[in-house]
Formats: sequence, structure tokens, C-alpha cells
Amino acid sequence: APVLDVWCTGQGTHPPRDTLAASLAVEPEQVRVRHPLVGGGFGGRGDALVEFLVAAHCARRLGRPVRWVQSRTEQFFALPYGRGQRHRIRLGLSADGDIVGLDATMWADAGAYPHMGPMLAAAGRRQCSGMYRVPRLRYRYGAAVTNAPPVGAYRGAGQPEVNAALERAVDAAARLAGLDPVEVRRRNLLTPDDLPYDTGLGITIDSGDPVAALDAALDAVDAPRRRVEAAARRAAGAARVVGIGVGCYSQTAGSGDDPDFARLDLDADGTVHVSCSSSAHGQGHHSMWARLASAELGIAAGSVRVTDSDSAATRFGVSTGGSRST
Repeated sequence: APVLDVWCTGQGTHPPRDTLAASLAVEPEQVRVRHPLVGGGFGGRGDALVEFLVAAHCARRLGRPVRWVQSRTEQFFALPYGRGQRHRIRLGLSADGDIVGLDATMWADAGAYPHMGPMLAAAGRRQCSGMYRVPRLRYRYGAAVTNAPPVGAYRGAGQPEVNAALERAVDAAARLAGLDPVEVRRRNLLTPDDLPYDTGLGITIDSGDPVAALDAALDAVDAPRRRVEAAARRAAGAARVVGIGVGCYSQTAGSGDDPDFARLDLDADGTVHVSCSSSAHGQGHHSMWARLASAELGIAAGSVRVTDSDSAATRFGVSTGGSRST
């Protein structure tokens, strides 16, 4: 059967290959997807765009190559957006500042047609309690179709959004209770003795010292001096004032998706050919795979050739993202 050869931007060749094959009602082996040097992805190129499907259908219908190129203006208007979420958080504190419960409701803007918006709502759920001990928690979420472009997985994929809402809630609760927001955080942050800690949201925090990290950040900016300066400026009615913002954040990485495929071949001239389904878009995959093969085989890194971003070179794979590779 003829093979449809698709060159497109992306963060992994096998997911768009499978999407294109399903759209065209052909076997995945009848579609070959290759990515050029895309110059970065950061989530916006994580899934196949609908325009890729349109171009593929046009090529099959016309029996000739079809090229679709966005203008820079179209890129900004139509590329998947990020951060389209709205949160409502209720946080309960004891008189001493201990968190006793958290109730969160989140709506995700999915855009005008399905993309990743609803999935990002689930990613936000994982991050909802942050690095704090939360004995009681309720998280409700949904997605709404709007007249905006679709929402994609940019830089943290749903986790920074809910964390920003949580940290604002901690500040607001501390102010209402007449407590120091820093002390409320220090009182409720996990300690090494708490770890590993099952958040009840699908992740286990296995290592770290959030309290020590908070103290190190405060020491780095000399927080006591900054607070004195801020109070003095406010008292003097200065036109330019100083404020101190504190926030704590953790992020899941290397999610438990299916593994990527890799193969190593020894060529007749003594060089090594490494094929990997994890597509590079700025992470340094080629140099990393070459160094790994060099160290394991005891050969020069210059004798290692690396192929990626080609669905025909490997049997299976997923997208490069979520800190799954370098």
C-alpha cells in the first residue's frame, strides 16, 4: 500500500501518525511522520493540529504533495493557548494556622474544539494540595467549550495554574486569620519525616525538604530586611513601595506513560546507529544518546549516529514532554 509521507512540527512522531491514520481510515504503517528541527515545543506542539489532517486529506484526494504553512499572525491566533483555567478554592485553617481542609472547583477552557483542555483539568487535580499536609480535600473539575482556540499543555500542563490559586488561597487565609503567611506555610509544609507522602490525588511525594527550601529562599533575599524596608516606605507614603511575595511549588515529572522505543545497530564500518522514538526539540537528545552509547560501548561519541523524529525508524513511541527525557 502507498505510504503517506508527512513532514510536520511536533513533539513525537507516533501520536500524530496514529491520529492521521485513524482520520484517513488506513493502517498506521501506511503513514510516515517526520519532524524537522522545530526550534522548541513546550507543549504547544504536543498533539497533531486539525490543519495537519486537512492537508493529509487534500494530498490523498489530489494525489500530489500539499503544503500548509501558517503565517506568523495565524500562529499567534490559532496555535493552542495555555492556562485557560478558572479556580475557586476554599481553605480551612485552625486557630493555630494548621490546614484542616481544602475544597477546590476548577473549570477548564477547552476552546472551540477538543484538544487537551479537559486532560489538563485532571493534571491540575494531581497538584491541588501542593507540598502541604491536607487532611481533608475535595476537588471538582469540568471543561467548557468556548469560541476561543483550543488549550494546550504549556510548561507544566495544568499544574502551575492550580498551584497559583492554592498559594493565593494560603495568603488570603493567613491574612484573615491574622497570621504570617510565611509561618502558615512553614507550619503546613511537608517535612522529610512525612515522606514518602501519598497526597491521595494520584501522586506520592517521595523526597525533598520543602521547609528548608523555603528558608533558603527567604535567606537569599534577606527577607527580614526587606520587610523592614517595606514597612518604612509605606509609613513614609513613598511613591514606590516594596513587597515580598512567597510561593511554594512542586511538579510531577517523568509521568508513567508507556516507554519510548530505542534500537542500536552496529554498521559495517564499525560505527553505531542509535534510533530512538523520543523526538528532540531542543533537549540535546542527539548528544545525550551518543554519549550514553559511547560510555556503554567504549567507543568515541563521534562514532555514534543518532536518528529520531521519524516514525518509520522505530516501532512505537510517545511525545517528548513532561520531563520524560533530558
